[in-house]
Amino acid sequence: MPEKLTLTSGIKSASVSPDGKQVAFVTRGNVFVTSVEYGTTKQVTATIEAEADVDFGNDNRSLVYASERNGRWNIYKASIARSEDLNFPNATLIDEQPLFADNSVERQSPKFSPDGKKLAFIQDEVKLMVLDVASGTVSQVTDGTQNFAGGFNYDWSPDGKWLALEYSANGHESYSDIAIVKVVGSDKPIN
Repeated sequence: MPEKLTLTSGIKSASVSPDGKQVAFVTRGNVFVTSVEYGTTKQVTATIEAEADVDFGNDNRSLVYASERNGRWNIYKASIARSEDLNFPNATLIDEQPLFADNSVERQSPKFSPDGKKLAFIQDEVKLMVLDVASGTVSQVTDGTQNFAGGFNYDWSPDGKWLALEYSANGHESYSDIAIVKVVGSDKPIN
């Protein structure tokens, strides 16, 4: 018999699906998705390792998140496997795959671009990177010299051409600025 869980606190991150009908969240170290229309919630992961930073794909049928497996953080993608299943809470089969086979660096905080064609993430806690989802090509957006060790906040612009980020412009980690940086190109952050 499935275990009934009542969660009133401890949610670490959440993402609303683009159609507004599902909410993905991380609690108790695992990813869950709930329907906003029905009382149905699906546990997507069941690992002993921690998951974090969940984000919906623009197709409403895929999620990305970071997971600390084999001693390193990497990015995983969970997708609804059967076309008959309309959403995660009612999915009978979910396919999970790591997005990167190379586990020699830490990858966290994945966020899809508004059009879903690119995926930004933080590498080794200080570098902002972008994956082209179709080609698999990864490009480095920032060099990590002005970012905080331990991660930082960032988000996509609505047109997907820029990323806004928190950074340390003067080299003092206790003080932060907000900057924008082009997704394509090697320009320094602008603030």
